[in-house]
Amino acid sequence: MPDSLLDTLQKYWLVITGFIATVVFFVTTRENTDMNTSAIEKEKKAREDADAELKEEIRRVEERLVARQNSDVQNINSRFDDLKYDLRQVSLSITELLKR
Repeated sequence: MPDSLLDTLQKYWLVITGFIATVVFFVTTRENTDMNTSAIEKEKKAREDADAELKEEIRRVEERLVARQNSDVQNINSRFDDLKYDLRQVSLSITELLKR
């Protein structure tokens, strides 16, 4: 029996090692594919998180910009009101002087 097993192994050793190599190759390829897929998914998730953070930062900056613009408009309107008041006072003074 052992002689026939040895004879069979000697005849088909190339086929047996080829089969084993093929199985190892496909298992390794599958493992590499899974690792690459996982890495791609992690990178995609990280990119989406970074995009969300940037969008939030942009929203906060836009809110600050709108608040600053509103503040600037209020300051300008206040200055115009002061100028209007001063011009009315000057106009009244000129009118008063002309009446004399």
